[in-house]
Amino acid sequence: MQVKIRNDIQFLRAVSVLAVIIYHLNISVSNFQLFKGGFLGVDIFFVISGYLISKILFEKINLKNFKIRNFINKRLRRLFPLIILLNFVVLFLCYTFYDPLLSNKLTKEIISSSFFISNIFYWFNHTFYESDLSLYMPLLHTWSLGVELQFYILSIFIFFFVFSIKKKQLIL
Repeated sequence: MQVKIRNDIQFLRAVSVLAVIIYHLNISVSNFQLFKGGFLGVDIFFVISGYLISKILFEKINLKNFKIRNFINKRLRRLFPLIILLNFVVLFLCYTFYDPLLSNKLTKEIISSSFFISNIFYWFNHTFYESDLSLYMPLLHTWSLGVELQFYILSIFIFFFVFSIKKKQLIL
C-alpha cells in the first residue's frame, strides 16, 4: 500500500511542532506567553498520529493484510534509531557537563526512554514539566513517544475487538 502524503496533515504537524518549540522557548508578546501550557502542539500531534494509525489499521485489517509483527516493526524501525541516538547524545553531554550524582537518575531515564515507557517512569516519579526537578531531566520530553507507541499497541487490540464484534453482528 502506497502512502499518499497529504499537505494538510504535514501543515498540521508543522503547526504542532512549532507550538511546542514556541512553548519551550518561552516566547512572550506584551507579557503574554504564547502557547502557555505547551500541550496544544502535543495534542495536535497525537490527534494526527491517531488518525493516521487508525486509518492504516482499518485498511489493513479490512483487507485481511495485517500482521502485528510487521506493524510494530515498522514503527520501531522509525523510532528506535532516533531514541538511541538521542540517548547517547544526552548521555555524553550529561556526563561531560552535569553533576555525576545525577547519573543514577539519568540511567533510569535512558532505560525508560529506550523501552518507550518514559511516561510511566515519570508518572511514578511524580515528575512533570512544571516541576523544578524537570530542569534536571533531559529526557523528560520522551514521555510523548511512550504514549505514542503504547497507543499503537493498544489500538491493535481495539481494532481487532471492533472487527470481531462487527463480524458477529453480520453473522447474527
